[in-house]
Amino acid sequence: MSAESVPAGSVELRDYLMAFRRQWWLIALLALIGVAAATVWTLQQTPIYRGTSSVLVQPVSINRFEGTQRLDQQVNMSNEKQVALSSAVAVMAGKFLNSPASPNELLDHISVSVPSDSQVLEISYSDPVPRTAQRGADAFARAYIEYRKAGIARQVQASKSTLEHQARTLTARIPRLDQVLASDTASDTDKTAANAQKSAYQQRIDSLNEQIAQLEQLDPTPGQVIQSAELPTSPSSPQKKLDIGLGLFLGLSIGLVVGFVRDRADKRLRGRQDLAERLDRPVLASIPKLSSYMRRNKLGWRKRKRSSLVTLDQPTSPAAEAYRTLRTRMARLAAQLDINSIMVVSGHVAEGKSTTAGNLAVALAESGRDVLLVSADLRRPRVHEFFSLPNRSGLVDLLADGKVSKQKALSRSKQIAVELWSVAPHLWVILSGPPPTHPSTLMDSDAMREFLKEQRDVFDFIILDCPPALVVSDSLALAPLVDAVLVVADAKVTDRNSIDLLRDQIEQVGGKIVGSVLNRSADATRSSYYYDYQN
Repeated sequence: MSAESVPAGSVELRDYLMAFRRQWWLIALLALIGVAAATVWTLQQTPIYRGTSSVLVQPVSINRFEGTQRLDQQVNMSNEKQVALSSAVAVMAGKFLNSPASPNELLDHISVSVPSDSQVLEISYSDPVPRTAQRGADAFARAYIEYRKAGIARQVQASKSTLEHQARTLTARIPRLDQVLASDTASDTDKTAANAQKSAYQQRIDSLNEQIAQLEQLDPTPGQVIQSAELPTSPSSPQKKLDIGLGLFLGLSIGLVVGFVRDRADKRLRGRQDLAERLDRPVLASIPKLSSYMRRNKLGWRKRKRSSLVTLDQPTSPAAEAYRTLRTRMARLAAQLDINSIMVVSGHVAEGKSTTAGNLAVALAESGRDVLLVSADLRRPRVHEFFSLPNRSGLVDLLADGKVSKQKALSRSKQIAVELWSVAPHLWVILSGPPPTHPSTLMDSDAMREFLKEQRDVFDFIILDCPPALVVSDSLALAPLVDAVLVVADAKVTDRNSIDLLRDQIEQVGGKIVGSVLNRSADATRSSYYYDYQN
């Protein structure tokens, strides 16, 4: 399936999953830090206990048990909540508690909530001492009721006084009207008017007296405690599980953000698939990270030399098996594409191109093919170190003379000519020789073309270890002269932009990239196994 045919959402999901896979350790670390910080914080907090009293708020009426309430008797619970949180109530609660704390200090301990669709105030008091939390909740509930009761009583008394004053005023006017009615000199019209006004005053007085009687029967109690506070047995805060869960959530959230940002900013290769996509060529082998130690015998280990070849020193190791996989795939490509000369190159130094060239040559020779390994890195050669050979002469002298010995050898570690060494069955080596003045000129010379042409008829494979192509131009000069280019990258240090640039430069000079090798691959490390053929 091509990249164009894959849904965009699937590609994005895959990218996120791959980013998570690459940054999982950072995400896990930040999550653990979040948990640790939350744990330390919650353990350092003073336990706080909460007592809660429930108060049923009732409208003030003559008959508290009447079935319905008039609209003017509906209770505004928002207002009642503010009353419960007022300083005046806090002053009364402080007196009930015999507390020296100021009203504002007491209010810092108080919270009031109203359950949905109810006329209940849930008054909570928080304190480090359980008994104080219980007493505080009950004290505020009692203070709220007493405060509201006192306020209602004052309002009732004020209303009663007003009504009584109005009644006395009207009553004082009636004797004057009686005089008019008893007078012989008053006209019938005056008497009629006086009688009507007296009747109106009397009705008004009766109404006022009725209202006064109703006020006298009014119950000023604004509500009642329907549930006293119980003694709390466990702290309400800190909520350790919740705090630790929040710490984990925050740590994971920060870890995901930091991990994805770090992954986007990381320019290193993102695994085997990334390398294949950037080169548009297959990854022929993923080489696991080589161990610093190798088995000396059944009872001990010894430190592995940096200049050793794993296919020779540890032939049964996972890395050796990976190089044999590279041999099989390269041989298959060679048969399909008629490949004889293979240039092994990397973008920068220390990415494993010399080690790859040496191990590939050994693996190909193991299969019975005649292989010539050429140290074409004329600046910092390493091939002679693999076989402990003196680098006194080699490719530099060969190209300067313009000819090479075509003689083949059967004995191991025997120098056949000044430039040619037999180091193993079916494996010959030409070293680099002393550094020349202009290495890139030699790589792009007619002598180099002639050399490759002559060796094609002698050897099945010619493996050339070349210098980093993005550091010096030698490899770019040699790339169009060989049949195939094998790119070597390191999963830990190779930059993606470097791979893009390396591909462009090799293709611009006419080089043919056939595949790549990924060293220190995490995938190869996880899937590697060990067979000991001697056991």
